[in-house]
Amino acid sequence: MTTRALSIAFIAFASFALANQIAPQSLERISKVGDEVHYRFHAKLDISGTLIELEGKTLEKTTKVNEDGSWEFESTNSEVKVKTPDGEQDISDESRVKILMGKDRAVSRYGDEGDEDSSSIRLQLLQTIKRPDKPVSIGDKWSATLTYKSKETFPVKADYEAVAIEKIGDWETMKVKVEAKETEGEEKASSSGFVWIILADGVSAKEELKISKAPFQFSPEPIDMSILIERTK
Repeated sequence: MTTRALSIAFIAFASFALANQIAPQSLERISKVGDEVHYRFHAKLDISGTLIELEGKTLEKTTKVNEDGSWEFESTNSEVKVKTPDGEQDISDESRVKILMGKDRAVSRYGDEGDEDSSSIRLQLLQTIKRPDKPVSIGDKWSATLTYKSKETFPVKADYEAVAIEKIGDWETMKVKVEAKETEGEEKASSSGFVWIILADGVSAKEELKISKAPFQFSPEPIDMSILIERTK
């Protein structure tokens, strides 16, 4: 066996050993008022055969933590750049939305009453990792049906699997595989990929997802897209 093969085998064994030493995880989101989580994102959108790229920063700031375990935060996108075949454009205006998340990690309110964007909510449901009913270990699977009160959204059937314990930056995380699909509507959107959830506080450290037939606010037809989101601090 070559030195490289031995190194790979050792890393694989070490990861397996670490996973088996970690206690089952609840994936509970732990937050307090004033907490800030910073992300950078990069998305590739296929709109009628034209590739559009979006990149920028997102700040999520917790504004309220409720007694039932739900929490509210403001999500602000900034320094957004749009790349098209015709060139690159900077979006100077910041966009901000208020979100209420349940203790189960599922969205309860997106935006202000009467000012909810159904396409954004549908995407949020497809990206959700709902908290399991009991703590999970590597190899465990669970499922959920995700819904939102708006009549312009559709239920999502999601299947999850805890596949590994991995370090992302300075954070120990549980890597969760997700396969999700809307169960109603003419064009059923679906998502697949991985989300890395920090063991210490339940915050997402990284997301890599592909979404098919995605609803998009500025497109009359569903689109295919890939998303990379990484926590920076």
